[in-house]
Amino acid sequence: MAGHGSRCLQGASVIIFYFILLSGTLFFCGPLFFYGLYRCFHFSWPLGFAYIAWWYLVDLETPNRGGRRAEFVRNNVFFRYMRDYFPVTLLKTTDLDSSKNYIFGYHPHGMFPDGLALSFGSEALQFSKIFPGIVPYIGAHSSSIPCFVTKRRHVTTQRRKALLLPRVIACLTVSLSLDDNQEIHAMINHSINFSMIYYLNLLIDSLCVVVMSRSPIFREIAMALGVINVHRDSCKFVLTQQGPGHSVAIAIGGTCDILNMNRDSYVITLERRKGFVQLALETGAHLVPVFAFGQNNVISRQLKLNGLLTAYHIGRSKWEKWIKVFLKSCSVLPYAQYCVMPYSTPITVVVGSPISVERVENPSKEQINKLHSEYAQKLRELFYEHRDVCGVPQGTELVIQ
Repeated sequence: MAGHGSRCLQGASVIIFYFILLSGTLFFCGPLFFYGLYRCFHFSWPLGFAYIAWWYLVDLETPNRGGRRAEFVRNNVFFRYMRDYFPVTLLKTTDLDSSKNYIFGYHPHGMFPDGLALSFGSEALQFSKIFPGIVPYIGAHSSSIPCFVTKRRHVTTQRRKALLLPRVIACLTVSLSLDDNQEIHAMINHSINFSMIYYLNLLIDSLCVVVMSRSPIFREIAMALGVINVHRDSCKFVLTQQGPGHSVAIAIGGTCDILNMNRDSYVITLERRKGFVQLALETGAHLVPVFAFGQNNVISRQLKLNGLLTAYHIGRSKWEKWIKVFLKSCSVLPYAQYCVMPYSTPITVVVGSPISVERVENPSKEQINKLHSEYAQKLRELFYEHRDVCGVPQGTELVIQ
């Protein structure tokens, strides 16, 4: 009974965690949230008004200035139950010098980077004991606006026609972010076109975005875990103004990793992701590749053909085929255990050895490309060195695109 009760607590912790993210998305607008609060509790409007005023007038820039970490939140037993649900383990390959600053590149992103949240956003895996003196932050994109902006530098005339309908759909509500190279986050891979299905992935990828910077109450939870805005100025502040040991962890692949997500498959987006490399050169922060084995197995793109869901899957397959033909896109609808729970599958987060970086105030393109190639090579070595011991099927290759 004790084991069964513990398992229930583990499952409940995962449900609550995902519910918090979903709730943050639903209440992305502060006034909307407090209007609902007012409808339930009429006496609470002065408190809500005071909070919104403090938020917008005083505290709006806090996610850009190191956030507001709270160790009692990071040490909460809630995250230990969530850790045991999968379970998630953190593996160190070498010690990290606490007098240096680091940028941790997390791969792959997964539908939601659970390994990243538990490893760097909590003490469930005892990060501070494994890497003493290192203070981790999680960089999340901060833009979540009801508009649609795109640069069509790579889009041909024929493909613009194919983009018309999904563009109209996406105009209604879409969350987009500019990366460090001032390109649309979702358009990093120019072969990707927007579609209604792709927007669902954007929505999932932006959950932590909305919770962090647009949702009342929930942004406080995110900042307590060490979440900050991932844009250049915010990361520079942490890496250069907070002192030695302060570091930023970033899921490099983002939404494009979701598009390539399959169980026991590792196709990651890195070729054109160079903003974090430029940031490392400008700040002198060392680069550390991090690979999460099993991350893609938590939520699967593929639906098993069984029970009453068979007919739905057949219909969805036909729809997906139509979309692939006309929109050159792909369906990434998330499927998980019991349709709502992520799979209870092990995730092993392996932290590689750091790449030393000398600070360059204005790095050249050649310097950025050289360091980027070195990082990609270190990531490959990390994958193949730990592939067998982390339960990856033999013959599985790492594809970097």
